Amino acid sequence: MAADPHHYDHNEVHGPVLRELQRRAGSMVDAPPRSTTASIDEVFQQLKMKKKVNVLQDIANQNPWKDQPLDAQEAASVGEAIWNLGDGDIDEHYGRRTIPSRPIDAVNRDERLGEDTALTDRVHAAAAQSDAVDEQAAEIFEAIEFKQRQEQRKELKKALDDVKKMVDDDLDF
Repeated sequence: MAADPHHYDHNEVHGPVLRELQRRAGSMVDAPPRSTTASIDEVFQQLKMKKKVNVLQDIANQNPWKDQPLDAQEAASVGEAIWNLGDGDIDEHYGRRTIPSRPIDAVNRDERLGEDTALTDRVHAAAAQSDAVDEQAAEIFEAIEFKQRQEQRKELKKALDDVKKMVDDDLDF
């Protein structure tokens, strides 16, 4: 409270004491001298003399082409030298991701609220059959895979509900 008394001014218990402390502390400090026109002019003159720093402009002024741009051939050669990409070359740094300092765990999105689990199961089943030769056989195997995934999901949900019931029963006092 002593470090931040103005936040406790309206406190019923401590407010009057804190206000009195602030009044006493204020009476010990001399009032600042009143500003005059001459002192204000002096401050403005000091500000005018101070050089304003503009980092962006200072860097731009170091550009050798600031007064006159390059002609088209020189600009093309500079661009080729910078990108260093010839015919058929691939920029090895394009789209590169950072390497994390620790492994990132995969996220299980199957049981999120609002997640379309049937669509997810259907997509996974279709992806599992993508290398099938016959389209009709692929559809049959996809349907079987989808049905298995749905059954596994129902079994897992039933097991989770059973565990939840057991935990809820144990918490009754």
